[in-house]
Amino acid sequence: MADRSFEGPTGMNVIDGIITNEPVASIDAIEHLILPALALAFPIAIAVGRALSSALYNVLQQPFIATARGKGLHELSVVLFHGIRNASPPALAMLGLQIRLLFGNLLVVELVFSWPGLGLYMVQSLASADLPAVLGTTTVLGAFYLAVGAAVQLLQTLADPRIEL
Repeated sequence: MADRSFEGPTGMNVIDGIITNEPVASIDAIEHLILPALALAFPIAIAVGRALSSALYNVLQQPFIATARGKGLHELSVVLFHGIRNASPPALAMLGLQIRLLFGNLLVVELVFSWPGLGLYMVQSLASADLPAVLGTTTVLGAFYLAVGAAVQLLQTLADPRIEL
């Protein structure tokens, strides 16, 4: 068990352990990030997986898939290059929504795992009427929301040539 009182220059133990040449602190911080990361990632993975599965099922029923199979393409290449590329826009849209909703789950995960972060900081800022902190966190979350929307739009454009920017 690593020393829990480790304090580095940035306050982020993974990065601080690397900067201060304390690999034990970094490894301990990563070990303590596994469960919170899984708690945040599983709902997203399930929602995106279900959207992709449903869209892929519909795409694999299309005539162009039968044509690709009829040309003698291997089933894996049919699914990967023809199926998933055409089934990805709904899954990417779901991914964008889920990543944006991630901050709603952030506070609960931070409270359950006693890991202070942006969610707890925002709630404490609101409770103490700290206007600069509230404006700062709102600006960061708003910029993240816009960046995720732009990234999803770009990925959808790359995946489906019928979609234009």
